[in-house]
Amino acid sequence: MRNETHLNGSLLSKRRFLILHKIRDSIPDLFRSRLDQIIDMDRPLIRAASTIDWDAFEREFGPLYRESQGRPGLPIRLMVGLTYLSRMYDLSDEAVVERWLDNPYRQYVCGFEHFQHDFPLDPAAWCVGENVGPLSNR
Repeated sequence: MRNETHLNGSLLSKRRFLILHKIRDSIPDLFRSRLDQIIDMDRPLIRAASTIDWDAFEREFGPLYRESQGRPGLPIRLMVGLTYLSRMYDLSDEAVVERWLDNPYRQYVCGFEHFQHDFPLDPAAWCVGENVGPLSNR
């Protein structure tokens, strides 16, 4: 097919491809930079996070998600990452939210590729302390 091209693995018409590129090129680099290109990948938090088998959490918790019931599920990496940050730094839920918003390293640990200016879920709906017991009890 002559009038189609690939963009991030998707097959698009040439016209749509050009429109997407025009929109993408109009966004300042600040908003397009990938976190792994702007953070120090040798920082202790990033090194520690790189040792975590994130796919194991997906395999373990993935079957518990139901697309047809309740509100849409949030990314498992986000939820596990927030719990990890909360426990690692002994932070309240409110403090995790506040520090997550200001810190690209913490956003990277939670699986984001680009800096986020808003917390990706309702902070009131995320409550680790009351629903998750101490790690030593597992």
